[in-house]
Amino acid sequence: MRLPSLSVNQRAPSGPVVMQKGALLFVTLEDEYGKEKVRRALAHVAGARRGSHFGYAEVLAALEQEIGQDLGEFFRSWLNQAGIPQAVRARYEEKIEATK
Repeated sequence: MRLPSLSVNQRAPSGPVVMQKGALLFVTLEDEYGKEKVRRALAHVAGARRGSHFGYAEVLAALEQEIGQDLGEFFRSWLNQAGIPQAVRARYEEKIEATK
């Protein structure tokens, strides 16, 4: 399944596969930048929106502010490619091999 390309103003597609891929995106963000920073950014977005809908553009902006880096390419690699980005897949495969 190939996820469609999204512009900043579009809502992300939904469904079980997309939800699982989204969860993996956040696990990867936490591994890369730290759970505390990612969770503070998400809490900021959720608190600022107070129950109203928000999209990946708002989450991306909060993460970039908290982490202090441009994460646009990171998000595009997840949203515009089918499956898990190869760089991420390789990183975790190396960790699995190291534990064997």
